[in-house]
Amino acid sequence: MSTTNFKISNVEISTLFVSKSYLLDRYPELVSQYRFAGLWMWGDNGSGQLGDNTTTYRSSPVQTVTGGTNWKQVACGGSHTACIKTDGT
Repeated sequence: MSTTNFKISNVEISTLFVSKSYLLDRYPELVSQYRFAGLWMWGDNGSGQLGDNTTTYRSSPVQTVTGGTNWKQVACGGSHTACIKTDGT
């Protein structure tokens, strides 16, 4: 996406859901894998609708729900967001 410009049309966000591994080379004794997966959101947050426990406007994507990429539907409204996983939760 690489922009903070307001978009009124659909934009591709699939790159947010890639899984990458990182080696912490500053601490070679702690070889850890970090997986970036979950639900990322941005935009107006005046009613807390992004789900990041704030009411701060986000011009860049923030991870709001961790765990998996098995989202079936995400619906956003003026003051709410609703999400359903493929297992119905």
